[in-house]
Amino acid sequence: MEHKILLPGDDQGHNAILEYQFPNGIKINAVGVPQSWDTPLGPTWSYIIEHDELTVIDPGCYGTITSLKDGLEYLGHSLESVGSVIISHGHMDHDGNTKELIARSGANLYAHELYSILKEVDRWQIEHEWRGSHSNFPDMEDPDVIDRVSVNEKHTRNLKITHPVQDGQTLGNFEFYYTPGHSPDELCIKLDNVLFSGDHILPRITPHPSMSLSYEPFKNILPKSYQGGNEYYGLLAYIKSLKKASSIDSIDLVLAAHRAYRYGQFNLIDLSRIPEIIDHHKERCVEILHLIETGVRDLTELTHKTFSNRVLEGNQFYSAFTENISHLEILRDAGDIVFEGGQFLDVSPTGSNHFIGLIDNC
Repeated sequence: MEHKILLPGDDQGHNAILEYQFPNGIKINAVGVPQSWDTPLGPTWSYIIEHDELTVIDPGCYGTITSLKDGLEYLGHSLESVGSVIISHGHMDHDGNTKELIARSGANLYAHELYSILKEVDRWQIEHEWRGSHSNFPDMEDPDVIDRVSVNEKHTRNLKITHPVQDGQTLGNFEFYYTPGHSPDELCIKLDNVLFSGDHILPRITPHPSMSLSYEPFKNILPKSYQGGNEYYGLLAYIKSLKKASSIDSIDLVLAAHRAYRYGQFNLIDLSRIPEIIDHHKERCVEILHLIETGVRDLTELTHKTFSNRVLEGNQFYSAFTENISHLEILRDAGDIVFEGGQFLDVSPTGSNHFIGLIDNC
């Protein structure tokens, strides 16, 4: 496989255009679509494939359609020429431009079957209400973040999928794999020997896992077939999906939605990145359990100590706190900690260390 920079963009890769050329003739381009706010995350890599019809995977954040338009035009296309749009999952940095792109192109929309169901409800309000019922959960107080989420919720509300996707389905030579955990509607998409991983597998950074606590508030919204037990939210669900992705045959390259290219360098990965991510979560569980065993019981203090290398303010603290909760859920489910006061209060160690077995055997 040959890869090259067609347009460098800035240091983060914003507005960069990349090309991946494969011996079998498949060519994939990537456009670094910026976020509509300042963030160290960098762009969302929107992948452009000329295959049967022009296909765009993850058109990027709302408010940045001009960047996608410019990228397509640089490659000799237009927004109007797009025939299919594939959404890896329904987060605003991935699907925000979808409504406008489809309005301009009339393209077919492919996403997991849960995508449109979750777009029919106010996900933010449901999450906000259940988290508010836990007295020690921090409030999301950053007005900019709240506004961004609200704008995207309204912008993509009732966005209809022309082709709802289930695990194992195909679209021409595209194969879809259902990989929940980061988001309950997450898909990985295989084309030949390439896996488009969305946020499921990322280079350099680890995707933010959801919390299994989110399942119950959303359970009755999901189709009946999803109401028999939680396989869709939380770190354990995410790790199961990572293991599922690791067994996909004949993958030579994983193309992620973030950090695929940065500071003028390609971050090329394959499925060997998966055990590195799983090991990271094991190490985080070890660290959190050690802190609890040494007397740290308050979840705010625990979050600051776990992420002691960062300045946690506003949304950064909120994200770190919820990521810690996803690890605490595994420690609880393994029997290594208990919450004597309920609702994630008064955390105490049990003296056991079973979480590694739980992760290894899931």
